[in-house]
Amino acid sequence: MRHRVNLDVQNCWAGLPPIFQLLKAIINVPTRKEVSVSNGAIFDNLKKNLGTVPNLYATFALSESALATYLALQNAKSSVSGKARDVVNLLVSQVNECEECIAATPCSEK
Repeated sequence: MRHRVNLDVQNCWAGLPPIFQLLKAIINVPTRKEVSVSNGAIFDNLKKNLGTVPNLYATFALSESALATYLALQNAKSSVSGKARDVVNLLVSQVNECEECIAATPCSEK
């Protein structure tokens, strides 16, 4: 049986094998108070722009540089237009049935 891997580490565990339940118990999704000052500033920007800090992003903030690096990659110049990238992100989120990811995708509001 093939299982989908969801990007949301907190809310998308239902139906996954027991090993994923174990991972859920191990992975701590930090709050703003639990991250560095620089990652806290990124949390503030995410909250301002998205209305929330997605759990995937918060988990990257456990590392001093992973969150900033990931966001830089997400926002890097690409041959794929911004709207097309948003549509791809929305479709992947829908296939993964990740409600938090769908809500965080700009084109989900249209």
